[in-house]
Amino acid sequence: MNSNRFTTGLLLNLKEELQKIVNDGLDFSALEEETPSHDMADSAEATGRKEKAALELNIAQDKMKDSQKALARIKAGTYGTCLECGGEISEKRLRALPWAKFCIGCQEVVNSEKVTVTRQPHFA
Repeated sequence: MNSNRFTTGLLLNLKEELQKIVNDGLDFSALEEETPSHDMADSAEATGRKEKAALELNIAQDKMKDSQKALARIKAGTYGTCLECGGEISEKRLRALPWAKFCIGCQEVVNSEKVTVTRQPHFA
């Protein structure tokens, strides 16, 4: 199927780009080697850079994993099938998010469950 060939190429390119980010773009050793500053503003700025780099690395790693899983679903012949309900994931959604594993309806349920979980009060 031509759309699977297109998607496979898209996912492989994305995987390559994300691998570069993980390998080259986020060098924690350079951040760790920053000279400690006694200035609170400089220290806060350095901490912010480290936290941003860690967040970007986590996002890139998650997207890379999702891309690898989507490639595995293509090989298995299950790509485009919702992992929750078994229904078809629309081609429009797959073109926008080639690693999508849920149809729109199931993704909305998953998102609302995450919001509900994160909004529960934390009692000490």
